[in-house]
Amino acid sequence: MNASPTRRDLQADYPRIFAMTKIEQHKMVETLKDYIHKMRGRDLDDFEMMRKRDRDDEDLDEISRRHLADLFIRYVPDRLR
Repeated sequence: MNASPTRRDLQADYPRIFAMTKIEQHKMVETLKDYIHKMRGRDLDDFEMMRKRDRDDEDLDEISRRHLADLFIRYVPDRLR
């Protein structure tokens, strides 16, 4: 069973995104790596930046966490969450 948050979890508990743990952040980045081929333009650039920050064990700021959650909702199908 995949431990990644679902769309409903993210939308219903949106303020919780700002308190995302390092493990949740890492799992979201790892899941999004499989969908990098669908990303274009700014989404791709932003995800690459987030992936580098995750690899360097840096925490994302509030805006980046929100954007990571939006990318997760946009690119990862519900059936795989």
